[in-house]
Amino acid sequence: MGIIVAMSTVGVIAWLIIQQISADNQAERLAVKKRREAFWQTMQENEARWGYPAEFIWQVVQVAADDLEKLGLTSREEDAKLLLVRSSDGTVHFYVESETPQPQYQLMVIQYQGRYEHTTAGKINGRTGSAMVGAAIAGNVGATIGSAQAREFESTTTDTEIASYGLLDLTPVAGGAPIAISVLMDQAIYQTLYKDYLWRPEAPAATAELDPKLVAHLHALHDQGLLNDQEFAEKLQVAAGLLL
Repeated sequence: MGIIVAMSTVGVIAWLIIQQISADNQAERLAVKKRREAFWQTMQENEARWGYPAEFIWQVVQVAADDLEKLGLTSREEDAKLLLVRSSDGTVHFYVESETPQPQYQLMVIQYQGRYEHTTAGKINGRTGSAMVGAAIAGNVGATIGSAQAREFESTTTDTEIASYGLLDLTPVAGGAPIAISVLMDQAIYQTLYKDYLWRPEAPAATAELDPKLVAHLHALHDQGLLNDQEFAEKLQVAAGLLL
């Protein structure tokens, strides 16, 4: 009876511990949610105060310490994680809580070459049947040779992406020399920046002579990277009869 009572007490204590851990986790999740909501509210207020468009998206990027001065930010010894914000007008800027807004840019080019680490794991399999055949043909020596020849090596190669630095070529909207910023990337970040943050010039207004199929074809070439931004814009203008 005492054992049963002791086990029951242990079970209750374990249940109380689990409940406490669950409550702590829930409290932490609520705290994180509140911090995110507060940050988002502050960010929206700052963006409006600085005169940026009300609609925007953002991506966390890690900027090389040596390039922070190019953005007008205080130089640091270590890389800095910043928010790259794309406004609804297609321009981008780095979000920094300050009294003055950060410059707006057009992200013209993204240069990135992925790096991968190749890992090969293998194992040796032996087949007893083959070793026994060797023994039957050449005695004990044959058994050793037969066993060695029967071994098979199985290998599996895994490619793991290693985050590496790429370049963002930014053209200031207010004028001035373009700048190149080193940003830590992987394929996921590159695809996001290419899809949602790269500056895409607007197509000219359609005319009676503008072939919709040609426009769609030019858009496809541009999205595949076969036409750069300047070539894309020029070909659209040629198609619209604005350039000869």
